[in-house]
Amino acid sequence: MKYAIGVDIGTSGTKSVMFDETGRVMASASAEYPLWQEKNGYAEQEPADWYNASVKTIKKIIEDSGVDASDITGVGFWVIPVGTPPHFLKRFQISTEYFAVCSSFRRR
Repeated sequence: MKYAIGVDIGTSGTKSVMFDETGRVMASASAEYPLWQEKNGYAEQEPADWYNASVKTIKKIIEDSGVDASDITGVGFWVIPVGTPPHFLKRFQISTEYFAVCSSFRRR
């Protein structure tokens, strides 16, 4: 059987889940991290927190499921800008205006 992992990197934490070919959940895990709101209307997060939470939750669901990693055929991924030598550039800014726009679409 083959498996896929989905990773949701959210503002309060990262959630990862492994599914089999039929859509059955094999294992899930989550890890929380801080959100900085130093000025009104914006929030920031550390990309290193996203990375560390993703690694932690993916390792946990592989261990908890008992699935051989070679049977995992897909993992959702993302791009995080880094500098040289590899390091995260700065906190990521999140505008609350984005959330207001999304909420207005949901109400329609």
